[in-house]
Amino acid sequence: HGEKDNALLHSADATLESATSKVFSQFLGLTVQEIAERTGVNSSPDSNKGYHRALVLQILSNGGSSVPELQKADIELKTIRATASGNLREAMSFPSFRYLDIVEESWEDSDFRRRIERRFLFTIFREKSEGSEVLEKVGYWNMPYADRELAREVWEETRRRVISGNYDFPKSSESEVSHVRPKARNAKDLQITPQGTWEKKYAFWLNRSYLQKVVNEIS
Repeated sequence: HGEKDNALLHSADATLESATSKVFSQFLGLTVQEIAERTGVNSSPDSNKGYHRALVLQILSNGGSSVPELQKADIELKTIRATASGNLREAMSFPSFRYLDIVEESWEDSDFRRRIERRFLFTIFREKSEGSEVLEKVGYWNMPYADRELAREVWEETRRRVISGNYDFPKSSESEVSHVRPKARNAKDLQITPQGTWEKKYAFWLNRSYLQKVVNEIS
């Protein structure tokens, strides 16, 4: 293994940011197909939901299967896809939460808080007019404190509703930053509630409109 195994380890004194932009610089503007050819990723986008992420991981790890530097720095890698006009295709989801956990947690020890306090590495793919997608830009981002506080309100309201047995959760129209919506594999993907009933799995999401502003600001 060693150096070749890790594209981010260019030099001991390179910052993660400069190492990342150096690695991505040779791929920016290339189509998904061209990146796949250069990195040796061979499945087709249609057959693999995580295809764009797999491409990004290949770029970052130089053929390895993980990126230890990102893991060590607790950086969350997120792949974002935009239409030709620059509109994001979807909101950004986090893992589903457990009803029995959220009622026992405080905001301070919640999984959602831990995740939004992380640093994010966004990789943005944008559709070209003829249908192919290019890697348009890449950037690091931290959620501002004021926005984390708005997300906290959504978390606290969600927790209140679970405690009271109300499984109609905050929608994107109720907060600038975040909302809660289902994240279940199918109708049978249920979870036990504090009331002893079974409800489908839900997750916290960042609103698409909020994410759009963030992505527009990444140069």
